[in-house]
Amino acid sequence: PMFVFVFVVVRVSICYLVLLWVQVGHFMSDTSDVCSPEQKQALEILKESLLCLSELPELRSRPSSLFETGYIAYSRTLQFTKDNLPGERGWSWNQSNGRIRIPLGDSRVVCMYKLNPRKKRHQPTPPSYKLWIFSIYKEGEREMDVLWCEKGISTSDDFIVLEYPSHKKRNSTSAPPSTRSCSTPEDATKVKSDDDKDSHIGSIEEYAFFSSICGP
Repeated sequence: PMFVFVFVVVRVSICYLVLLWVQVGHFMSDTSDVCSPEQKQALEILKESLLCLSELPELRSRPSSLFETGYIAYSRTLQFTKDNLPGERGWSWNQSNGRIRIPLGDSRVVCMYKLNPRKKRHQPTPPSYKLWIFSIYKEGEREMDVLWCEKGISTSDDFIVLEYPSHKKRNSTSAPPSTRSCSTPEDATKVKSDDDKDSHIGSIEEYAFFSSICGP
């Protein structure tokens, strides 16, 4: 009887330690302290996007063309995966880092990861695109997916590509940003590419608050 009692106690103790280890592992994965710098930047961009979700395009079917740098969209019906995103013949999308779960508040959690092109056999080196996928869950149920193209196909020089800020804090006394900051590259303000330099400069000054977020 004593042997059985000791055996049961040891077994229960082991199960408790395993359960505690799993819980600690989930807790660690749900904190931004374990994020890399690029993951923290992607998380900030997601938070900015959620503040102006109505200004972003909603995808209801599989996208058919590659994304431009800075493109952001969401979908409540389509789950973004490497298999249903547009690519090219010589490469396919590949998850380049582990998935990380981060609490967003209001009973919501995001599972985020990054995709990069992977070369297929006997094909040239693929482009260095970078795509972020965010799957948002509320109370355990999937709410939506958000997609951000950190680096994609080049846009025309006649367009200003609007990108989101990194983790720079805004002045709390400043006015809130315009909803134009949520514009996609397709909706970006077109700048006349003529010889009128003053006109071009004036367009940039008119959107001075984009100075830290516009692409080069």
